Amino acid sequence: MARHKYYYNPRTLRYELARFPWATWFFRVAGVAIVSVLFFYGLLLLVNRFTETELEHKLRTENRALKNHRGTIEYELNNARAALASLSGKDKEIYQRIFLTPKAEEAEDTGDAQDILQTDLEGFHQVVDRLISQTDVTYAKASLASWNFAQLFWPKKEDVSELQQYPTLIPIQDFKLSQFVCGFGEQLNPFNKLLYHHEGVDLEAELGAPVLAAGDGRVLAAVRQTTPYGEGNYVEIEHINGYRTRYEHLAEISVQRGQRVQQGQVIAQVGMTGEATAPHLHYMVLKNGNPINPVLFFTEQIDERSWIQLAEIGKQVKQALD
Repeated sequence: MARHKYYYNPRTLRYELARFPWATWFFRVAGVAIVSVLFFYGLLLLVNRFTETELEHKLRTENRALKNHRGTIEYELNNARAALASLSGKDKEIYQRIFLTPKAEEAEDTGDAQDILQTDLEGFHQVVDRLISQTDVTYAKASLASWNFAQLFWPKKEDVSELQQYPTLIPIQDFKLSQFVCGFGEQLNPFNKLLYHHEGVDLEAELGAPVLAAGDGRVLAAVRQTTPYGEGNYVEIEHINGYRTRYEHLAEISVQRGQRVQQGQVIAQVGMTGEATAPHLHYMVLKNGNPINPVLFFTEQIDERSWIQLAEIGKQVKQALD
């Protein structure tokens, strides 16, 4: 027989059948659960805040060190990028000077730098190990390339006489950068003020200043002209491997056709014969009959920095003197 509970209802002044208070019990249980969860997380926070294991202490120390040294690492990476950019630029300049053609562009890879700055502690050592491995491989390649380059390009004693036959000397005595008036390529014609292809460079000098042979060779032409047109008096010298040099608007000529000349020998004097608006030397370098930029051969008398400045000046559009 089921047992029932009754309670006295003061409103009705009667005993009534008692029902189970589901809502009351639900809120009680929910309240106890919330308090328990808050107590648990509070206790966990206190434990983590005031007590730590040996591993946690080590990890926190490493994280603080990484955070403090991030700025230093980023600074060093930026310095490394700048150094690599400078080396890349010099590499392209050397390549251009040796092979007379621009070096192909290579894709820039900055992924490793971002990996270092963004990786977590677990992957940090892997990134460092990968960089060390790549550095070793790059160093080995550079050493091999340096050895090959030395074997191919380092001059031996028996090569000196051949090297002197290339037109590597600037044909103006005591040359200064300020004497470089007009470069190779698109320049302004001094007579009609229109752009035209300037097939040499204009080097300013005083009337009568000595003109030097840029390299050992044989005089192909020593021409004196009386007309006030064209290139005026000029000398053309044949060098090694299809190279020729041409010296125009000369005053006096000191050599004759068929004569052998040596690098640095005086072959003429600066003048303003032919179509020249001021005393200067119009100097050309030709490879198998095709004009090329003479600045590429200016490897003597000036240092690397001056050569770079000279190349930049040569790119500017100016008015030629002939």
